[in-house]
Amino acid sequence: MNGNLSLLLKKLSIPAILLVLGVIMVYIGLTSEQDAIYKIASIMMMLAGMISLAFSTGNLNRKIMVLIGATTGVIAVVLLFYSYKSVSDTTRYNKNYALCRMQAIQNLQDIRYIQKSYMDKNGKYIDNWDELVEYAKTGTVPKLISRGSVPNRPITPEERKFLYNDNRPLDNNMTEQEAVLLSRWKEGPNYMQDFSEFVRDTIQITFK
Repeated sequence: MNGNLSLLLKKLSIPAILLVLGVIMVYIGLTSEQDAIYKIASIMMMLAGMISLAFSTGNLNRKIMVLIGATTGVIAVVLLFYSYKSVSDTTRYNKNYALCRMQAIQNLQDIRYIQKSYMDKNGKYIDNWDELVEYAKTGTVPKLISRGSVPNRPITPEERKFLYNDNRPLDNNMTEQEAVLLSRWKEGPNYMQDFSEFVRDTIQITFK
């Protein structure tokens, strides 16, 4: 008796679990905002539990069971495809959203930069879109060109005479401003050694 009861429990436990899970999934699908794929999958889970339970108790013919299984298998494959497509579409949407957001932020930063440049030159902001677009195409901004480093030494008496024409002490190392002025003294005795590659200049470049 105990052996038969144990065998019956083993035989019916899996179908019963499937049925309970199916009922729970159907309840969740009806009481929450789930998509159609989830609802169909939950109904299929409940039907699978019911069919398995009917087959295990001998109330369902094997041929009918095979036919139902094949039909539900096809439905499961279709649902799996649409589920994958849904996840893929969501991922693609999230990526596109992130890119669009980054592009919008960059565009706003560009507009602010152009308006600031126009304000610095003209004392006012651009008040219409067409003028802003035209200024973005033709307007210029200063760009610093910086190459080389300041020589790590004090200026020489000859350089002092060129820069200041006085007798100030030569105790401190050369400043960047002194290096800029000396880099323009191409006839200087140290030009080739210290300043031929030294550049500090500002040029105008277009926004583009």
